[in-house]
Amino acid sequence: MTEALKISIEPVNMEIVSEPYAHMTYRGYALVTDVKVNGQIFMIYLSAKSFSIALEPFVARNDNKFTGVRIKVSKESRDKMAPYLVSEAD
Repeated sequence: MTEALKISIEPVNMEIVSEPYAHMTYRGYALVTDVKVNGQIFMIYLSAKSFSIALEPFVARNDNKFTGVRIKVSKESRDKMAPYLVSEAD
């Protein structure tokens, strides 16, 4: 099983390498996608509203495909429920 990527206040450059798919969690199915970070593949959850809204323009510019989108992601603060910040990858 692919390890979930933990996002913190430190920005992480990533490339999305799959289209979204369902992943079983203890709470039921969750929508995830795979990302490549420093040559390693991780799973990232797409359920946070702040992440989904910020990601949408990048997906739209990529012919509505997630695969191939390159972004930089961090959290606004150390708070567990802090919004995600998404921008162009470096």
